[in-house]
Amino acid sequence: MSSILIIKTNVLRVTDVLIKDVGILVPNSGGSVTLEGNREVTQVRLSDDVLTFSTDDVYGAGSSTLILNDGTSDIPQDEVEGFLGLQGPTGPTGPIITGPTGPIGATGPVITGPTGPAGITGPTGPTGPTFTGPTGPGGTTGPTGPVGNTGPSGGGEGKIFDGYDNSGGTSISTTWVDIPLDTERQKDSIYGHSTTVNPDEVTVNQTGRFRVIARGTVFADGGARANIAIRLVVNGTPVDGTFAYAYHRNTDAGFASATVAAVLSLTSGDVVKFQLQRATTGDDSTTVADASGMIIEDANIVGQVGSTGPAGSQGDTGPTGPIGATGPQGIPGSASATGATGPVGATGPIGATGPIGATGPIGATGPIGATGPIGATGPIGATGPIGPIGATGPIGATGPIGATGPIGATGPIGATGPTGPAGLLDVQFASSDALSTTTSTTFLTKTTLTTPALTGTYWIEWCAEITNSGIFSRLIARLQNTTDAVTLCQGESNSTSYPNVSGFAEVSFTGAAKTFEIQYSVNSGTGSIRRARIRIFKKS
Repeated sequence: MSSILIIKTNVLRVTDVLIKDVGILVPNSGGSVTLEGNREVTQVRLSDDVLTFSTDDVYGAGSSTLILNDGTSDIPQDEVEGFLGLQGPTGPTGPIITGPTGPIGATGPVITGPTGPAGITGPTGPTGPTFTGPTGPGGTTGPTGPVGNTGPSGGGEGKIFDGYDNSGGTSISTTWVDIPLDTERQKDSIYGHSTTVNPDEVTVNQTGRFRVIARGTVFADGGARANIAIRLVVNGTPVDGTFAYAYHRNTDAGFASATVAAVLSLTSGDVVKFQLQRATTGDDSTTVADASGMIIEDANIVGQVGSTGPAGSQGDTGPTGPIGATGPQGIPGSASATGATGPVGATGPIGATGPIGATGPIGATGPIGATGPIGATGPIGATGPIGPIGATGPIGATGPIGATGPIGATGPIGATGPTGPAGLLDVQFASSDALSTTTSTTFLTKTTLTTPALTGTYWIEWCAEITNSGIFSRLIARLQNTTDAVTLCQGESNSTSYPNVSGFAEVSFTGAAKTFEIQYSVNSGTGSIRRARIRIFKKS
């Protein structure tokens, strides 16, 4: 919502408009007052007079006394109520629910790399008796299959306290008031609470995190508008960030609810409650039966461990291990016994291809060939363009000056031009730019203008910048004809940003002097005025 609001009068309005319930005077004939800041704009949005003047159709359908502007464009009359934000109270905050944790993903399979190649066959042993070495050990057993998926985690349920105010009727004023919970809907074992002794307090007998939701509903006892506030309190100390507000205009729309929710870290033995307060002036309010309460829920929910998934299937048997090493050389046999020829060893692998050699140097340049025959002569080109004309010759000497001719007859005088606008006649001026501050409820003088003896009709204009100390106090400034004891114009302000007040009036003189003053006072609090100026000049 915009923090700038411009209030303008209709250009057909010939007198200033006073908005009484917020103390703002808007100049006539399209004059305007600009408000900046959430506090001032919010006050004007709640004004009944602003709504009435902005929708009254005084100057025809869709043409009202006042026109509202959001700092960018005028607000159409049929959109004024929506722009002023006339709406009902905020509904209660819904419960906070955390969904269950999803299942743990499956464990990846265990894979053993392939067995390396067999070693090169050793050299043939010396001739001797045949001797067979021991058989090598068998290959290792293949890896065990992957473990089955773990089952999903089981759900859990938090411990809950739920109590409410069945009776209502608690008076809410401008001090914070504890709200009793005289009825328990649910109370698990970790909570301590009594419906008769300190029924507003709930003791949490477990350390951890807890969701706390509190709701307060009141009804306005009188016709004045009011705001209510709600907050959470732990061990007698207000909890930061748990304040909420609601608004009701009068007894015709007097119900208002405010809700606050937070997740709090509590220590076993902490005492939790909530409070209500009327946050502005106005009539007292009372709580409504069955419409206020508090819920506390344990947020430290740990699910039950899911059952173990089924075991994976048995893995395949691993490949056969390599052949064992050749046994030790046998004892040499007799010369007549020739051992069998050992097997031929495996051919070794082909070596890697060598690198490509470097490129050889470039050969010497061959001899230049013989010059070819001269070609036939080409055709003659077209004739070129004609050249530019030569420069002009010098100008001859000037001849002698002839005799002066006779003077012609004087022409007729032109018509007289239109008369310019008349200037200000008999202007008198007085000013006081310095800041003056007062708490006086009796009018004081800011600046004075005393005219000489005058005759005829005169215009008198005045302006000043005024401010005050708060929205419930006003500074009043006026232009006073002290000679005739007549108030010519008056303006008011309850703004802290120095808005301008101004006006003009017609005064008749009959050959005597008159004295005029800009005067100021406050109805309460402190007010200030600066840049006060008076100017009088003859009308005709």
